[in-house]
Amino acid sequence: MFVICAFAVVGCGGLPGNFAQLSLKEQVAAYEKHLRSFGRPQLYAQSHISWHGWEAADLMAQDVEGKDIGLPKYEAIQIINLVQLRGCSLRGTRAERALVNFLATGRPDESERQAAESALDSIRRNIFEPGGPDSLKGGPCSTH
Repeated sequence: MFVICAFAVVGCGGLPGNFAQLSLKEQVAAYEKHLRSFGRPQLYAQSHISWHGWEAADLMAQDVEGKDIGLPKYEAIQIINLVQLRGCSLRGTRAERALVNFLATGRPDESERQAAESALDSIRRNIFEPGGPDSLKGGPCSTH
């Protein structure tokens, strides 16, 4: 019984049990806390944050630009890519400009560089996955 209760309070891998219902900023704060405590990326969290579409991409762009929102740059870049894959075209947006500038002047490490190049490629080719990159439905970019 204790294990079930603990899981209900903690949720998925250290994330709150109500993570999916939190606002974008609350999700980012909870995910940042999770990463500090556990250090393991969670696609579940990235997906739910990216579900917020352009608003999430804009917030993640701030982090890539150097305005620390709490997430590692690699995580912010991954979320930007998920927003694009979800169907929100990011061409000409702050997110695209942030990635270009980061690659040119941000001194990314190898994983950040690869993630940023991949995200930029997705944006420039306007790649998206019909139905989204995961099982989440709806969101501001939903076309299906």
